[in-house]
Amino acid sequence: MANRAKLTGKGKNGRFYQVPQTVYDSLAYKSLSANSLKLWHDMLTQFNGGNNGEICAILSQLESRGWSNASLYRALGELIKKGFLERNFQGGIGPAGKKPSRYRFTHLSASAPEYNCPSTGPTNDFQKWQPEK
Repeated sequence: MANRAKLTGKGKNGRFYQVPQTVYDSLAYKSLSANSLKLWHDMLTQFNGGNNGEICAILSQLESRGWSNASLYRALGELIKKGFLERNFQGGIGPAGKKPSRYRFTHLSASAPEYNCPSTGPTNDFQKWQPEK
């Protein structure tokens, strides 16, 4: 298994990340809509090597990347349905104020116990996805 430094890092031009060949070659990845693919990459830029399970999809952060409310939630739904993301914390408004939902990438190990995401290895749920017949 690749270590954290190989999955994400900091080069002379800023942070970078890799898309594993198993993800790139998967049927689910090939079937993603353009918006879902863009959102997956936009969200992946939040990953710093140790925060999988704490990833957000907040419109206020993504508006500058061209996202609207409707397109964001459609793309997010597709990424969850096809197994690229798993929501591990349902956000909302409560006594402590607004809290965003938190997600984990299924192709990466995760650990975010404060967001109901115990230390787990990759589940690769996207590999189980099959098109509806």
